[in-house]
Amino acid sequence: MNDKKDAGFIIIVVTVILVALSLMGMTFLNLTSVDYTATNNYVNTIQADMAANAGLDYAVYVLKMDKYGTDTIVYNNNSYRYRGTSTLGYDENYDAYTEEWLGTGTGKIFCNATAASNDVDNNGDGVKDSKWLDAPFSLDRGLKAQYAILIEDVGESRINVNATGNVVGVGGSFAYGTGATTYDIRLQDVLTDTIAKNVIGTTTGRCGANSLPGSTGTTASQYQPRNPGSDDRPFNVLDAADICFGTYTSNATYKARLRNIINNETLFQNVRGNLTAYSFDAIITNNGISNLKLNDNTNYYRLKLDNQTSIGSITSQLQIAGFGVGTATQLAVHAKDYMDADTDITAYGTPTKYGLEPHPFINELYHTGTNSASPCQHRIELYNPFDVTIATSTMSINGSKMDLVLKVTKAQYARGIDDDDDDGGDDDGDDDDDDDDDGDGEDDDDDYDGDDGVGSCDWENGTVTSTIYPIGTTSFSMQPKGYVVLGYDQPGAINTIASLTGTQTVTGLNIYDFDTNYIPQAVTVTLMGSSSSLGSGHYLVLDEVVPSAYNNTIRGEDALWLLYQLIDYLYDKTYAAGNTQQETSAFQSLLNRSGEGDWDGVTGIAIEHTSTQSGNNALERLTSHVVSIGGGDYIVQWNPGSTGIDDAISELNALITAANNNQQIDDSVETDIITDTQEIINLLNNAKCSSGLSIRASIGERKNPLIEKSNNWGTATTHTLGGTNTSFGSTLVNERKQLTIANKNMVSLGEAGHLLTIGYGTQSSYTNNSIYTSSGSSTVDNAKLSLTSSNAVIISDYFTILDPKNDGIDDDADGAIGTDTGSQSGDIDGPEIQIAGRININTAPSGVLSVLPGTGASTSLGTWSALIQSRTGYSLLNNIINARPFSAVGTITGVTGANNSGMNYFGTDNADNDGDGIVDEKDEKDLIFTSLANLITTHSNVFAVYVTGRIVNSDSSQTFAEKKLVAIVDRSVKPIKIRYFRWMTEW
Repeated sequence: MNDKKDAGFIIIVVTVILVALSLMGMTFLNLTSVDYTATNNYVNTIQADMAANAGLDYAVYVLKMDKYGTDTIVYNNNSYRYRGTSTLGYDENYDAYTEEWLGTGTGKIFCNATAASNDVDNNGDGVKDSKWLDAPFSLDRGLKAQYAILIEDVGESRINVNATGNVVGVGGSFAYGTGATTYDIRLQDVLTDTIAKNVIGTTTGRCGANSLPGSTGTTASQYQPRNPGSDDRPFNVLDAADICFGTYTSNATYKARLRNIINNETLFQNVRGNLTAYSFDAIITNNGISNLKLNDNTNYYRLKLDNQTSIGSITSQLQIAGFGVGTATQLAVHAKDYMDADTDITAYGTPTKYGLEPHPFINELYHTGTNSASPCQHRIELYNPFDVTIATSTMSINGSKMDLVLKVTKAQYARGIDDDDDDGGDDDGDDDDDDDDDGDGEDDDDDYDGDDGVGSCDWENGTVTSTIYPIGTTSFSMQPKGYVVLGYDQPGAINTIASLTGTQTVTGLNIYDFDTNYIPQAVTVTLMGSSSSLGSGHYLVLDEVVPSAYNNTIRGEDALWLLYQLIDYLYDKTYAAGNTQQETSAFQSLLNRSGEGDWDGVTGIAIEHTSTQSGNNALERLTSHVVSIGGGDYIVQWNPGSTGIDDAISELNALITAANNNQQIDDSVETDIITDTQEIINLLNNAKCSSGLSIRASIGERKNPLIEKSNNWGTATTHTLGGTNTSFGSTLVNERKQLTIANKNMVSLGEAGHLLTIGYGTQSSYTNNSIYTSSGSSTVDNAKLSLTSSNAVIISDYFTILDPKNDGIDDDADGAIGTDTGSQSGDIDGPEIQIAGRININTAPSGVLSVLPGTGASTSLGTWSALIQSRTGYSLLNNIINARPFSAVGTITGVTGANNSGMNYFGTDNADNDGDGIVDEKDEKDLIFTSLANLITTHSNVFAVYVTGRIVNSDSSQTFAEKKLVAIVDRSVKPIKIRYFRWMTEW
């Protein structure tokens, strides 16, 4: 009985145990499942981390390839292929938002064409900007990894608060430079003056309590954000992250120092997209001279351009930039003389090229002949176009003293040959049939010597003679924009012209452009330098005035003067002996008229000649009427017409007849008289040519002025030395030209536009080069280097004004000064080739471009753009943005716009914008670029990389894990470095 009772109890116990075991098993199974899920979640999270890191690695790879390509050479258009696509990338010489890896938009590899078709808002601005890409590795469990990438330029597209704005002294005023360093960029235009001063100085600012260095010019770059000195406190990578990533979400969240200094959250949020604390442009290039090669044995430094750099290095580097050896050498010697402080003309190369130092130029020539009232005067006016005093006692060539000499070369004119005769003979201008077609009893060979043809309007050079005249230079000096007259009187002492800077005598000087027989001569006057460095008998031609540089149309008074010379001789032989009335009347008429155009010699009023004869004489026909040119001055208009010329010929023939019949004239000179008179007849005959006579070779004003156009010696009635245009200030402003010698190092590569592409020679002057005479009065500007030329636009790719490796500063705090090769022990960031704060003109928004500096306290690219828009209706900033991308810094010079609203605006506005007294010269054409050239780049090196990584199922319909990171990547150094990294948990 008891066994049965126990059996029931056992069943219950067993049941309880089984239930307990079942519960325990179920619990174990549940716990096992939870652990499995947790494990999967953990694995998914780790894999999402891996996916995000893989996306960052891919972004860094793309940034590396875009700079170095597969051949490791920078900026040489080497191609590479993006993973998983057929799209090719190139390491071209610029970074812009047109590139397929940067930013968002059409044609990008990291996003779709529109925000609506994108998948991820990577930067937290509420707009989707990236698309999912499958990671290049596989996962188990049927899952796959994806990442979404966004790369933004957060360095060179922005204003660097560590490297812009310049305040002198504690709480002092802003210093405004001329574009020497990025500290001239106007940070205050973005932050206001007060906040900018707090950012730059005071106890919380980057420069600490002493607010130093606070210097202008290139010395401002002594502040180094990577290696602060004294109490300097540059803004660091946390400030950069705060600016770039907008980490502030509440008052309790960490705020970086910069945001606290600004202390205006609305302003901070409005401007943070234009600010950065970290940006570096690397002065690296893909080619150069051998001693500039970097330690990677592939790429090169840019060559520093200053007066310590050898001419050979400058020449070679210019050749690498694409200039021919001749032009490269010429630019190099000009650059050397432009920057050095001496007055020694640099000579270099084979054949030798000579630089440019201040020296006089020939402005005008003047001659007045002899009459009873005045001596014969020979004058050469020299002009100093430079803004420094010329002291010829200190001028030299390659260290050897240079003396000045004048060479006057004369070539007799002979009439050219023209076959206009009707007999079908040779083209010699004479009537070859020897017939008397005009019934004058002689054959019609109209050449007085009966040998060569005449009748054309062309004249050719005959016999050439040269004379050297030394210039006394012991006390010779010329003030800036000043004049000196070299001259000689025959007979008598030289006249002192008080209105000119000074007067020098050149004994025996003769520039008269008719020979002793009154035949026209081509007179060339050459200003030369004599130096022992050239060798005996050799000269450096400084300036040369050739006949083609002058108005060469004969004037009425020229022919009258020729007649005067002839009849003066006749007077000596015949008038005193009571010769014919015809000769007497002609002589008396000429006596009352000087060859200077002052016809009555008393009142200065030109009156028409009234002959005592019937009116059919040469003088009346030569002076048909006079014309007032204002100011009481008159000129003779020689327009006799065909009838007048025929009458004049008839009268002159009568003179010949009289000379032949008058036995008192020496037989020995009879032929000369007849020849000279016949020459005058031929001149009158040639006046029938439509272009007038072309024999007046040298006296007058320049047609194509080398320096300026002056007209005080250019017309018949203004032959008074020191006339109305004896000063530079009275010259028309649009005709003034200038040469520039800085005598100090360049501040900007834009100053290369001052350099001439041509130079001195020992055979001819560069002022006779066709470049000078190609377009009217713009002669000097034509010879200067055009900054828009294909080679000039890439000068900034091969040269630099600032050179971090040779600035005497340990820029990267690794202890190496001037010896930082990047491979020494303890190196930080490789060789010192980084310049902080430059602006990428391809990626910067208009608000950043607008704060690039102008030329003073009140000007900037933004104010200039507004001014140009107010005058033309078009914005320069818009023109620049619409012209992007720029392949090189110099290509921005080619930006044009409607109504001259482009980069050369100040060379077209008919105003003196640089205060040098000259309007619209090349300096003003280059003015905007010169103020920007040191501060801009076409490269970007500092980027924000946003990556979201995730783990999804095979069809991407379910996400199992997602991670987001942000990084600041710096490729200005090699290898590329990640300056900031953070996993993001919220925005």
